[in-house]
Amino acid sequence: MTTAYSPAATGHTATGVRGCNRVVTAAHDDQSMSVELKILGNVEIATAGRIVTIRGVKPRQLLTALALSPNAVIPVDRLIDALWPKDPPRSVLENLRTYATALRQGFAAGSEPGPSLTTSTEGYRLEVDESKVDAYRFTRLLKSAREALERRELTAGAAELTEALALWRGRASEGLPRNSWLGNALDALDAHRTLAHEERAEVYLVLGRHIELVPELVRLVAEYPLRERLWRQLMLAHYRCGNMGAAVAVFTRVRTILTEELGVDPSEELTELYRSILRRDATLGHTSAPSAPRQIPMPDGSLFGREPELTRLRHLFAGARQGRIAVTISGAPGIGKSTLAQWAAHGAANHFPDGQLYVDFRSLGQPCDAAGLLAVANTLLCSLGFGQAADLATASAQWRGLLAGRRVLILLDNAVSADQVAPFLPAGHGCAVIVTSPQTLAIAGIGHHLDLGPLDRADSVEFLTSVIGVSRTGTDPNAVAQVAGLCGDSPAALQMAALRMVCRPDWTVAEWWQRLQSAPSLFDELRGGGRSLQATYITAFAELAMVDTEAAQALWRLAQQPPGTPVSPQVAGSWRGLETLADFHLLEAPAPGLFKLPRFVRELAAHSADHA
Repeated sequence: MTTAYSPAATGHTATGVRGCNRVVTAAHDDQSMSVELKILGNVEIATAGRIVTIRGVKPRQLLTALALSPNAVIPVDRLIDALWPKDPPRSVLENLRTYATALRQGFAAGSEPGPSLTTSTEGYRLEVDESKVDAYRFTRLLKSAREALERRELTAGAAELTEALALWRGRASEGLPRNSWLGNALDALDAHRTLAHEERAEVYLVLGRHIELVPELVRLVAEYPLRERLWRQLMLAHYRCGNMGAAVAVFTRVRTILTEELGVDPSEELTELYRSILRRDATLGHTSAPSAPRQIPMPDGSLFGREPELTRLRHLFAGARQGRIAVTISGAPGIGKSTLAQWAAHGAANHFPDGQLYVDFRSLGQPCDAAGLLAVANTLLCSLGFGQAADLATASAQWRGLLAGRRVLILLDNAVSADQVAPFLPAGHGCAVIVTSPQTLAIAGIGHHLDLGPLDRADSVEFLTSVIGVSRTGTDPNAVAQVAGLCGDSPAALQMAALRMVCRPDWTVAEWWQRLQSAPSLFDELRGGGRSLQATYITAFAELAMVDTEAAQALWRLAQQPPGTPVSPQVAGSWRGLETLADFHLLEAPAPGLFKLPRFVRELAAHSADHA
């Protein structure tokens, strides 16, 4: 179905104006009902599921000039220069009004409010949602893509370049003359399109996508035969596809074109690439983008009962673009701090395409002095391709500068003091830091804290059932709950108990519960596979002694008391020692001034004191 509109129907006559009609062609009924202005190709108004094609050069020029500066007043004299750069007719103002009225008719064809064209003594103004102008969308996408490439987000940048180029349907304002300032503006748009093609091809080569690039480059060199960069990219793409003959043939072809068309030889860059191809230079092989480091280990434990904490962390990391995210996770030995952090880090990896870095202070011997922390800093700098620094202050400054503008996640695992963490906190937006620690750390710049407690009993039972099997746990659910209680609902203790049951398939859960209940030491039972709960607590005690010897001595004094003895400063030796033990989660503090020594802590502390 076609419908023709004539400016005569508007009540205006246009002296000397040829064909200002528009053809409206039916299109898909499910398209957006809003009005879109398209100048990246034929000049069109897309509205209500139809394409309104504007007839006549002058009306298309008017719409193009207005669409290039949406929501800005364009003086009448400038519009006249665009449409009639030489010898405008005496009826020029009336002609402009006629064209403007015809455009308004096209804008009004949609069922939703669309653009409006207003006039004033200053000139004409196209009032429009800029996102509905394809040239504006192209410019915005191109800017965003280049910013992403500057941040080394190559995949994201390539995707935005592809989206931007998909807006084009031909040359800008196809068929319009280029003999005025408007023509210069259209030439500039076309040039940006060509550069976008070249930039995307360059990124595709870096990403190793040369196979899909060859057909596009063949088309582009035919369209732009004097663009040496495109020829170079085509030669390289052919070579990386294993087609050396085609790469050599491309050079022969471009040399002929440049000689015949311009009387010049190919550039030195193009010629050197040709020579490198002939000698099969190894450096021409696919060189992928420097891979972002992915250092965070996979979690070695399940995450039963931590879904609320994991959800909170995911929401925090999703907002890292708006600001730096820093969170501490603290809790008792074996409570699952590192496991939660690792699960959260892997779940948020897509938010941090520039890398996920990992430091385990425990495996490094808990470095706290400047020399030890400098070694950690230099390792992190090397992970991002940066050289080593001579001192900690310089390394920390280089680290912050290197992270600026990047999106990196850093997991600082098993830290025991704020001094260990401070040098590695990024300064800008886009990054996130997770710090796990046995004690609740007060660190400037970290605004989120998670303090993990024991699992809910139901989650503990579910975990044991998932490992042992419902065929064994389902017969005696009370025994399963009792085992969980003896484990203190601690993930590490539960894991040891479950693994022991797996290794003893003939035991019933009730028998296992009775064995644990009567055992002189739970540590003797909760071990297996080269791991033990006792080792976890020994490490915690050693780290406490490293940070605060007074608190460690207080712990040993408390352990010598008979079970049930109230925990007091008099017994411990100092109030500060009790507070430090509570900070390290080696004392329970159910109420202010009230402390309780957990069973695992009492048992191991007494053993350590006996063998001191």
